[in-house]
Amino acid sequence: MTRLICALALALLVASPAAARPWVVDPAASSLGFRVNVEGQPVKGTFRRWTANIAFDPAALATSKASVTIDMASAASGDAERDTSLVTADWFSTKSYPKATFVTRSIRSKGGAKYEALGDLTIRGVSRPITLPFNLVIVGDKARMTSQVSLDRTAFGVGGGQFSTGDYVDTRVTLVIDLTARGK
Repeated sequence: MTRLICALALALLVASPAAARPWVVDPAASSLGFRVNVEGQPVKGTFRRWTANIAFDPAALATSKASVTIDMASAASGDAERDTSLVTADWFSTKSYPKATFVTRSIRSKGGAKYEALGDLTIRGVSRPITLPFNLVIVGDKARMTSQVSLDRTAFGVGGGQFSTGDYVDTRVTLVIDLTARGK
């Protein structure tokens, strides 16, 4: 009987997928931002407040995951008038939708240091599936992840009224991510 219990315990250990390693993001060395053309001119912005919970291991992609929560009122583009308008109902509507989220459903390798996170992005209460391509370099207990992905802001209801078309503000927005984290 003891052998049977030991054999079952060993089988469960072998059959269980490896747990992905938790990572803690260094906010001072990381940024989450965006780029968009306004009247044909490039504008860069950043979100000053956000959190990320990450568990990742290249050898355990089945258990790797990430969730990011962004304080939408923390958007800053370097222009006070524009930043004031970003929180309004035409744009992020932060009184009704203070947070945006990205939650992975799966992560897959694309070879080398390239990966894709398949997940759901929610902005203004609208969730859409997105594929987030990213590069990841891990050296010891330090990791750096970079990514850029282009989104249609109107798919999330961002840019109402006179801004609902690309006449003034381009409908394509590029998210720009640069994260540095340490493994636990």
